[in-house]
Amino acid sequence: MNGILAHPAGQSVVVPLAVALVATGLLRLIGGGRGPTLAAAGLGLGFLAGYGLILGIAPLPPRSAGQKLFYIVALAWAAGVALDLAAARPLWRHGLAVVGSVAAVVWLLGAQLGAETMLWPGSVLVAAWVLVLERLSARSGQSLDGAVMLIVVGLAGAGVAFFGATASGAQLSLALAAAAGGFALWNWPVVRFRFAAAAVYAGGAAALALASQFVLYTQVSPWALLLLVLVFFVDRWAARLSHGLGDNAFARALAPVVLALVAAIPAGAALAVAYLSAGAG
Repeated sequence: MNGILAHPAGQSVVVPLAVALVATGLLRLIGGGRGPTLAAAGLGLGFLAGYGLILGIAPLPPRSAGQKLFYIVALAWAAGVALDLAAARPLWRHGLAVVGSVAAVVWLLGAQLGAETMLWPGSVLVAAWVLVLERLSARSGQSLDGAVMLIVVGLAGAGVAFFGATASGAQLSLALAAAAGGFALWNWPVVRFRFAAAAVYAGGAAALALASQFVLYTQVSPWALLLLVLVFFVDRWAARLSHGLGDNAFARALAPVVLALVAAIPAGAALAVAYLSAGAG
């Protein structure tokens, strides 16, 4: 067990996947009538467990953007759970996406915060946060779409971070993919639990905080990250392709695979841009 916890693959893949898988099942079991909704909170717990093994529990107050990332995801997870428990109206969810996005970007900017940086890259990052959270929220029903998008973004983000020479970023991206995978395993081939607010905000915040950190503090290509954002917008094209398969159990089970394949197109383009940018540098 100690060997798994100390190995990068165990920290980035095995533990986040296992924690998300077990937590999703336990939350469903102890959640009673809310169980099928609260189960989505397992995704965020899986990512936070991976973070704790990779970088350790962040100090409070955090001193770096990487340490702030832990608390951004934890706060997003808590807010999502609260929204799920309260069965909050869409207006509250939209408001949280906007306010939380601005607060997260301002906090990550830290000492760089100023009128100029809030125009660029601050305003672009805020727009990306809001758009991605809204897209994930739109897929928060009985669907695996949100989890599949996070898996693809996490896997591709790991490659992009690797080419940008940020090993911890690559590990955390893999942890996000693994945590989303742990939730997804409960919901394939048959969807059992909603991709509820806890998964939307924790998973979305993890992906977006990592991308923001890459833009602000690393050599990762911003163009590669922009291409990764497109992953959250391909579900409609994938749905059209899946529709051609018919409306039966096999077609519904194959739909997440179709989405992953379509999402792999912008993800692959992001990897290519990151690789070429690294070579040019």
